[in-house]
Amino acid sequence: MPAGIGFHLAHAKRLRAIATAPQKTDQVDARLLGRMLLSGLILEAYPRAGDQRELLRLLRHRTTLVRYRTRLAGRMHSQLHQQRLALPREKLLRQATRAWLRRSGTTLMLTDLTTRLGGLRSSPQSLSERWPLMNPRLSLLTLPALLLAGAGTALAQGLPTSQPALIQIFREQVKLGRAADHARIEAGWPAAFAKAKSPNYYLAMTSLTGASEAWFIIPYASNAVAAAEMKLEESDTTLAAELQRLSRADAEVLTDAQSIQAVARPELSYGAYPNLARQRFWEISIFRVRPGHEADFDAAAKAYGASTGRTAPSSSYRVYEVTAGMPSPTYVVFASVESYGQFDEMMANGMKTMQNFTPEERTTLQKFSAEGLLNSETNRFQLNPVMSYVSSETRATDPTFWMPKRPARRP
Repeated sequence: MPAGIGFHLAHAKRLRAIATAPQKTDQVDARLLGRMLLSGLILEAYPRAGDQRELLRLLRHRTTLVRYRTRLAGRMHSQLHQQRLALPREKLLRQATRAWLRRSGTTLMLTDLTTRLGGLRSSPQSLSERWPLMNPRLSLLTLPALLLAGAGTALAQGLPTSQPALIQIFREQVKLGRAADHARIEAGWPAAFAKAKSPNYYLAMTSLTGASEAWFIIPYASNAVAAAEMKLEESDTTLAAELQRLSRADAEVLTDAQSIQAVARPELSYGAYPNLARQRFWEISIFRVRPGHEADFDAAAKAYGASTGRTAPSSSYRVYEVTAGMPSPTYVVFASVESYGQFDEMMANGMKTMQNFTPEERTTLQKFSAEGLLNSETNRFQLNPVMSYVSSETRATDPTFWMPKRPARRP
């Protein structure tokens, strides 16, 4: 080089000592680079030719498309599974299969995923745009509509006595220090529904662990029933006005709200269905599964259930698979007790179940944990009788709990 100055090209990722230096000035960086060069710590980098750079750009773009295509295939497989349609995953990527899905039109969401999988030309849309009940703008206002929609004849007479096929979960995050205000506002919702003589009920529970949250869980028969019955709210202008007022009041004490739909997985659940009128505390676990590993979750859940049946037959829990409102695949497991002290028995049963896995069951659980599980979260909740909407028959089973006396106001 002219003037005896040499030129060295280095890759930025191989010069991390520059970025982590405690002092950052041009002079300090220059001295550090000089010492690294004299010590042979700077590896020479060589620029690629123009045609090679273009090829790398195309390869990176292809990798992005393949990953997106794989995610869509995983979601399609999950939707088919929820429709109880058995289709091997490897067949999802065939043109004949995509054509069959379009012709059958199983669901609007599935058809939309099929279109994306075949073309990958349009930008992905939010699930909420394809699933009206999950529109984020309706996260608070759809609660009364779905409650009016109800759960069909089997659930309209009171709380369910067997695992509901579908549930709607409204998950509200409460501002710190506003839990009492939130409970006071939420008590207005059951009062409004009772005045309107709505026969459709729901349970409300507040978190004892984790974030400050309130969950409202509504059982119903199908999305079609809910969609058809949402018009009932419009026919009662008095109820609609009251619900709008309560929604605006809710907004003052909440930081976020989430609407979730889930379908029952009775083959993965275990034990007798509890008497909901007597349950006071819940343990709710959320399992977020890596796309494409739904079968691994099913196998792990069945292995856990088999061990539970041998070692802790008195256990009881219900498994649901999220269909909308959360990243897929996600599973929610509900377990409940009549008194908080019974969590000791629940924990002991869980330990016995895990300690008595057969070698095959342990291998199945370990495989899912290592390869299929993204993360899991468990929190405990307490039933709130004032925020819940239940029948007069349910309240009569334990008037002291379901109809607590309000503290007298100060003079």
